[in-house]
Amino acid sequence: MGVARPGPRARAAGSRCICQKENSTVKRAVRWGLFAVLAVAFALTAAALEFMSQGKPQVDGQALLPGLEAETTVYRDEYGVPHIIADNELDAYRALGYLHAQERLFQMTIMRLMVQGRLSEVLGDKPFSQGRMPGATTVELDRFIRTVGFHRMSQNLVKRMHPDQLMHVNAYVEGVNAFVRNANELPPDLALLQKTSGYKVEPWTSADVLAMGRFIGWFLSANWDSELLRIEAVKTLGLERGWELLPRHKHDGPYIVPDEENPFAALPEAHKPIHENYLPPEFNLDDVPEGMFGALVDLHKAAVASNLPLTWPYASNNWAVAPERSESGAAILANDPHLSHLLPSIFYQAHIQTKAGLSSSGEGLDAIGVTFPGMPFIVLGHNRFVAWAATTTRADTQDLFIERQNPDNPDQYWDPVTNGWREYGRHAETLKIAGRGKHKTVEFTVRTTR
Repeated sequence: MGVARPGPRARAAGSRCICQKENSTVKRAVRWGLFAVLAVAFALTAAALEFMSQGKPQVDGQALLPGLEAETTVYRDEYGVPHIIADNELDAYRALGYLHAQERLFQMTIMRLMVQGRLSEVLGDKPFSQGRMPGATTVELDRFIRTVGFHRMSQNLVKRMHPDQLMHVNAYVEGVNAFVRNANELPPDLALLQKTSGYKVEPWTSADVLAMGRFIGWFLSANWDSELLRIEAVKTLGLERGWELLPRHKHDGPYIVPDEENPFAALPEAHKPIHENYLPPEFNLDDVPEGMFGALVDLHKAAVASNLPLTWPYASNNWAVAPERSESGAAILANDPHLSHLLPSIFYQAHIQTKAGLSSSGEGLDAIGVTFPGMPFIVLGHNRFVAWAATTTRADTQDLFIERQNPDNPDQYWDPVTNGWREYGRHAETLKIAGRGKHKTVEFTVRTTR
């Protein structure tokens, strides 16, 4: 008896039916998987957009700013630059503080933490290098800044400020704190910092404003590190050759101020030999002894590694065009300060216009230019009568002193004013360093002289 077997066509048809069912199931699973991925992506995008929209700056409508003496108006031009119109200067600075805080509070907070020597409090001990400051980590930077004492000095300066200047600063601080106190939501970057580090925004103070100014001034002054190198050069090569080694910016370079208007022209002759001591004479490179170039290269490498440059790596410029040389018939002042490119910008442009000022004449203020977030004044700009700019001059603005310590008492140093031994000032400092779950502390003492 023969056995009937299905032919190839029948097997193929049966097999094809099973594969179609399997393919349909796979396709359905893929479709649902893609839908789930898209749904999650959409939800995450929506959540991110919602998070990023928190604390969005207010650019229209009305805002309540406690302390205002009269209604103050802020309108923005096509570039988004705020124009503040106020009855008086104090109200204008209150409004500027409010604007700075609502748009740049994260930037201001990080800057203040740096100036106070508290970066490691929120970032932990992390690699960090800040141009004109020594140190390769946040802890080293914090320790150096606490030693210099920008904030400590500024707390003392507040007590000595002219009353009018202090009124300006206090009004600005009131504006900053009004936003911090009344904001319903923090900006997303600041909210994230608070969530990850536990840091809560603290009220702004007048000392914070002055400390930021002193820090920026330090950042733009750069000869203390050159003096350190010069000490090493003199120790190694002797006084004359050590002074010759490091390039100096000539004090008697070309200038446009006539001698009769130059306030430095009347300086006594005694200063000239001092300057001549550090003006290296012309010399022929062929006369440099063999091996000297290698030594200079090694010294330069060590300087770069220590953030102590032998040469001048920073620069800036400003220049003016007389009215008779400009197409408009008006004077032109151009300024290129060469400050760091940051996001957001280190500058905040604003226009301030008031009906009355604090001066004896009572004339109002009408000025436009750039400010530093965290400080109330227009640092580069112009009013109706004059424009002003700033550039580094490589001036000798910093000096280092080697103190003479009492060999019988390490807590005393020689005071040449009183011609006797004097106790060091002592300041206890505590660094809080963020870690996993908790902070650790490092304590040290800063000694100061008068």
